[in-house]
Amino acid sequence: MASRITSRSVQPHGRHTCSSVSYCGRPFGSLLMRQPVPCRRLLAASCLHDGRQDAAGRAAGDDELPEALKDLQLTDDGILIDEKTGKQINEFGATRWDVAVRAMRGELDPPAWEDNTENNTGVILKSLIQFPADYMFQVVGQPSIQPGCTKEDFIQEMVDVVQSVCQESILDSNVEVVDRMRGKYVSLKVTCRVKTPELVAAVFSRLEGDQRVKMKF
Repeated sequence: MASRITSRSVQPHGRHTCSSVSYCGRPFGSLLMRQPVPCRRLLAASCLHDGRQDAAGRAAGDDELPEALKDLQLTDDGILIDEKTGKQINEFGATRWDVAVRAMRGELDPPAWEDNTENNTGVILKSLIQFPADYMFQVVGQPSIQPGCTKEDFIQEMVDVVQSVCQESILDSNVEVVDRMRGKYVSLKVTCRVKTPELVAAVFSRLEGDQRVKMKF
C-alpha cells in the first residue's frame, strides 16, 4: 500500500525516522530511512528527528509541493517510489526526484560566466536534450548555385561537415534525401551522435558561409 507524497508531515515512529527534507530556500537532505517504519505523508518543509513539526510545515498545503514531486509515493515500508514508473527512488541512477532536487539546489543552472540567454543555443539545447544524444541536422540547399556542383557533391559535403565537427562516422542509413521543387532544392537530414550542444552550434557555424545552404536547423 503506497500513499501520495504531500507537504504535510510524516508521523514518525521513534526518533531518527528520516533526515531533514526542505525547500523554499533551504537545502534538501538525503531522505535516507534509518529504520523501516510505516510512513504515510512527507513534510516538504521539514521532517524533524524528534517528531516536532515546524510552523511552516503545519501551514503548508499540497499545492506547495513542486509539480515534479507530486507523483511520488511512500510505501508502508518507508520506500519512496515514483508513481508513474513504479520504480524505487534511491541513490542509484538519476530519477525524476533527483532532477527536481538538483534543480531546486541550483545545480542545473549554467555557470556564472556562461551567457544564459535565448541567444545561447547551447544553454537552450542542454535544457531540452540530454547529451550525448543522436541529433538530426536538417539542411535545405540549392546545389546549382555553385558551378559544377551536383546534388551528390552537395550531399557528401554536408555529411562531411557534420562528421568532421562531431568526430563521428555517419552511416548511409542515417542520411535521408528528398528533392524539392522538381530537383531545384535538396532537403537533407543527417543523424549523428553529438557529445555536447556546442557541437551543434559549431556545425551550423560551418554551414553559415555556404551560399548553397538556404535553411539549417
